[in-house]
Amino acid sequence: MAGSGQIKMQQYNENNNLTLKITIEGLTEMPYSNHDLAFEAALGLLESIDRKAFQEEGKEELFFKYIEEVKELLEEIE
Repeated sequence: MAGSGQIKMQQYNENNNLTLKITIEGLTEMPYSNHDLAFEAALGLLESIDRKAFQEEGKEELFFKYIEEVKELLEEIE
């Protein structure tokens, strides 16, 4: 991850529903909003994405759909 934050991801099966639990911990430079930690979390999650997994599961179109959504979001918040 880019800064001092830490992301913990746990994947487990609960009642036959796959669940991903994400915990974000770290020091913030923005104690009222924690938006810097939100960026740390977003960067950490993006870094964890494996394009090869999409290819192996025949879901490459889904990968590109999400890439376009991320690009659009970045344009909106810039």
